[in-house]
Amino acid sequence: MGEVAAVAGILSFVRNAAVGSGEDIQFNRTLSGSSADNFIYTRPSGGLREITSWANPVVGATVCNYGEGSRTNAQCAIVRNTNGMITDRDDGTVYTQLRVVDRAITEGGDSGGPWFINNAARGVHSGLWDGRSAFEIAQAVSSVGVSIKTN
Repeated sequence: MGEVAAVAGILSFVRNAAVGSGEDIQFNRTLSGSSADNFIYTRPSGGLREITSWANPVVGATVCNYGEGSRTNAQCAIVRNTNGMITDRDDGTVYTQLRVVDRAITEGGDSGGPWFINNAARGVHSGLWDGRSAFEIAQAVSSVGVSIKTN
C-alpha cells in the first residue's frame, strides 16, 4: 500500500501499517485549522451517521457499507468469513484476516469507505475476495497507533 498525498491542505500522511503485517491501513492527521468528527457518510447526498462505538464483527453479523465508487445509499450484507485474504495487484502484498460478506456490494473506488451497523464502526473497505466484498476490521487501526473516534 502506498502513501496517499496530503488532501487539499487538510490531511497529512503519518504512517502505514508495516509492510507484511497483513493490514491494509494508513493513518493521516488533520492539519492546523481542520478537525475530524466521529461521523461517516452513508449516501451520496451527504447523509451522516454518528459513530458512538466500534467492534469486530463475527460470522453471521449484518454489516453495511457506503463507498464513493458505488455512489448508492449504504448497502448491507452478512459476514460469512473472518479470515479472508487479498493480494495487492501492484506490489504483491498480502492482506489477511479480512471480514468477507456473502456477496459483492462494493465497486472500484470504495476502498477506505466505512463498514458499520447502526452507530457502530465495523471496519474499513479493502476490496473483493472470491467475488465478495471484504474489509479490514475496526481493530486494525491500532496497527498505526490510532483509535476510532466515538465521541
